[in-house]
Amino acid sequence: MESLLSDSATLQVLLEYYPNFRKLGTVFRTPHSKGVNIFRHKGIYLVKDFTGKEFGEGALNVLQVIQCYHGCDFQEALAFLAAKLGHTSSGGASAPPRWPVPRPTVPAGTEKEREQVLVNVQQWERVMQDPRSNFHRYALSLGVTEEHLNKWHVGTDTRGNTVFGHRDTAGAFVNLKHFAYQPSGSRDKSKKPFYLKNPACKKYGQCLYGIHLLREGVPMVLVEAEKTAGLASFFYPQYDFVATGGASSLSEQKLKALRGKSGYVLVDADETGRQLGAWKKLHAHGLDFTPVDLFPDRRDGYDLADALRDGLRPDIADWRFQLRPNPNGCDYRLHVNRFIGEQAECLAGYIRHHGKVLLKARTGTGKTTFALEELARSVPGRIIILEPLTVIVDAVARGKYGEIAIIKQGATYEDVQTALHSRITVCTYDSFARIAPVSDGDLIICDEIHELLSGYGMPDKRPKYEFLFGQLLAAKNVLCISATPPDFLREYGFKYVEVVAGQSNTVQLTPITYKGKIQHELARLLPTLDFGNHQYLIRLNNLRLIEQLVCGFKGLPEGQVAVLSSGSKEVAGGVYRSITDTKLIPDEVRLVFTTSLIDCGVDLYNERLRVVLAEHENEQLSVANALQFMARARRIPLLPVSVYKQERKGKAFDRDAAYRALCKFAQGECHALNALNAQYQQLSPYLSKGSYCYRESAKYSTYNSEVHLYEVNRLTIHYEVEQAAIRSTATADFFSQLEAEGHIEMRGGEQVRVARTPETDELDRTAKAIRKSAEEQALEFVDSGCANTLFTALYHATRDLGLRQRIVRLEYDVRVSAEATMLQENHQRLFDDQAALHVFRNYLKLQERHIAPEGIVPLMREHRGNRKFGDLLVRIDTLERIKLCDRLPPADRRDVERILRHKRAIEEKVTGSASINSKTGNRVTADTITDAVNSDRDTAIMLTKDKAMRLFRILFETDVVVVKENGKTVKYFGIVADNTDVPAGDGTGDNKIMQH
Repeated sequence: MESLLSDSATLQVLLEYYPNFRKLGTVFRTPHSKGVNIFRHKGIYLVKDFTGKEFGEGALNVLQVIQCYHGCDFQEALAFLAAKLGHTSSGGASAPPRWPVPRPTVPAGTEKEREQVLVNVQQWERVMQDPRSNFHRYALSLGVTEEHLNKWHVGTDTRGNTVFGHRDTAGAFVNLKHFAYQPSGSRDKSKKPFYLKNPACKKYGQCLYGIHLLREGVPMVLVEAEKTAGLASFFYPQYDFVATGGASSLSEQKLKALRGKSGYVLVDADETGRQLGAWKKLHAHGLDFTPVDLFPDRRDGYDLADALRDGLRPDIADWRFQLRPNPNGCDYRLHVNRFIGEQAECLAGYIRHHGKVLLKARTGTGKTTFALEELARSVPGRIIILEPLTVIVDAVARGKYGEIAIIKQGATYEDVQTALHSRITVCTYDSFARIAPVSDGDLIICDEIHELLSGYGMPDKRPKYEFLFGQLLAAKNVLCISATPPDFLREYGFKYVEVVAGQSNTVQLTPITYKGKIQHELARLLPTLDFGNHQYLIRLNNLRLIEQLVCGFKGLPEGQVAVLSSGSKEVAGGVYRSITDTKLIPDEVRLVFTTSLIDCGVDLYNERLRVVLAEHENEQLSVANALQFMARARRIPLLPVSVYKQERKGKAFDRDAAYRALCKFAQGECHALNALNAQYQQLSPYLSKGSYCYRESAKYSTYNSEVHLYEVNRLTIHYEVEQAAIRSTATADFFSQLEAEGHIEMRGGEQVRVARTPETDELDRTAKAIRKSAEEQALEFVDSGCANTLFTALYHATRDLGLRQRIVRLEYDVRVSAEATMLQENHQRLFDDQAALHVFRNYLKLQERHIAPEGIVPLMREHRGNRKFGDLLVRIDTLERIKLCDRLPPADRRDVERILRHKRAIEEKVTGSASINSKTGNRVTADTITDAVNSDRDTAIMLTKDKAMRLFRILFETDVVVVKENGKTVKYFGIVADNTDVPAGDGTGDNKIMQH
């Protein structure tokens, strides 16, 4: 038997069972196992299955292999092997061949998992107490201390090999990995590394080397070799190093241990390393790691351990070493523990080199400190910091950053001159135009850059923001900062940098999808809140609904409920002043309602705060606004937040396609307007522009008075695309985008269908009665005939800047009089009421349009409600522009000509019979009218059915007939008269709104 087993031809017999075998000592696969090996021991070929799934534990010789696969006894196997090798059996006859029978496949999930055991403590300590290996001596020669090696569990076995002890995050002794090193520190490649041999029917585990030393929030550096991790961690204490044990050793178990971590993954300087195998696995599991190639010019497998041997200390965070496997990703990623200042030099160098940078960093990472303390040192010229809000400007000015000039609303000429000669100037977006143009050596830092789009929705800010946008593009050195930056700036040459902080406050978010009225759900929620132990901050961006809830809630005394809005900013001793001055909600205030007033720039240091975000029915809450608001609470490590979002299905939206369509349309409009501009002068009567909803030419193009040409207004296009994207986002996608943020943990989820109850009906009736009473009282005031006294009192009573500007523009005498003072004192409550202010504002809007004073109040009573009154203003403005078409500037003329083409298209569709006044022959459906209106409109400005029908009713006096066809209700529309041909009349009916 021994002669048979030692015969070299037995290897050929084994190959019949293992066709995947290639080389002795090399692991290969079988149908049942990933780790089978054939090796020679004492002259006999043996087969070892490391997984135990092929034939169990232990090594088998060729006879045992035949017994296993044939199911025969020893004598049969011996005879079979003898026949194979050309020998005869003991009986003198050759054994009959028995072909291998394939083993049945084990059903997935039924394999018996071997018990995992830990390393014996005595064995561990015996190895770790011996520091005599070649690697120990080499590490000490580099300056690494014995204490550091002990912390990393570097020991020596009885053969002098270096042993790296693997401990998991719980501190358990998982395994010992043995390496042979030469005195030079290089690995002896003639001896393969190995783990501890598994006990019978049991196994030792494996884990990432160094995983037990991780610190909270510290950026990780993932390397292949244990040697590199142990040495580099000594020279780079700002990082946590972890070794995978090899390029292909990132198992599922090891990847799970990296959840919630972020940092860098170093690649070796060879072809295999630059294939980014480890990074691809990390990326596939959603782990936030950045690939770094420290030696891009080498191809010999050089790594960080080699560089340390050569006395090199490359900066791992240097932007020149980072790889970009995703071309649409950020240009540079910087991993820090908590503050940007930890890697200030790297980031400052990147900004100096590239000039224009868009920086994404979470709130609380020290963006302002970095800009004013670290970045300022490397800027030769002035530093101009732009903030969207005055409250942020004041906060920066109170910081200990040295002498800072401030420019904000109300700044004097002397303030501006001081700013021009100051090293650092802080100003608001609105005030930037007052500062002289910047030079090439100056640096513009635009903080909270997301507000460039968020604030652009306010018409009074648009010209100022367009000027600011133009200056940002023209300047040489610009740093735009935000926690939620807009990506579109990358189109204009800005480099996108993301700072990833390991430590930050966590938001525990409860997503609530509702259907119904949010005020009813909040009214139900308020009595259940724990005001004794917590303060509550509720964001509801509708002041009318807030007032309705405050009036209906009786669970707290009046002094414990506060409302933050634009009207409360200037109240001395108010809650808003307290928040901006001390960063604290007063302790006696237990419930705070706020609009979007504190979405940006206001920090709260209250430690027992609970937050609720509620989207109302006319709002589209964006992910950026939600993230900004949740970041206001700065001192709560785990912030509970509830977000109420309306149930919306959403729709597919292609940002790039929408942007290209609008740009193409705008370019065509500019070409047409510039052709018109050569023929017509910029002469036009005074026309109000606020409510002209069919404005498109001037919407996407801007007249440049310096070159006397129309140019594409790209900021408007970016704003329109962003708003369309927000409107098309489904509720589920909204919460998915929030969950993708690293600092947000989703907790459960609710579906709420707000039901009507007697309590909610009473709440609505009460609110409606209060609102109607205030509106009626305001209408009686404006109808009383003493308008000048009324609006003088209102001018001094209100804090609404836009309303005050409108009063002055209409040339009311706002000098204080005894009558106005008495009226203000007696009716201050009415002048603070939002419903009443809405009536006063609408009265002035009609007065601006030259409606006869005696006809204004009847018109307002006839067109109650926002929708009806808005339609009235659009009707007035559109008809007025049609009447004055020949005198309009090119942009308005272009819009009116488009509307007149729509009018002709509708007439062609509707006038099929002899007379336009025939009500039966000319009726068409809303779809037909919409198609006629959109027949010559670019895709970018297609009108919806609702907007097309509004235009139809403006152009024509219409008639509607409702009929039943095939069981369905169909509406047919007919033209009665042409409204554009109605002359100015006596102030009644339709003539009333055309009277000047």
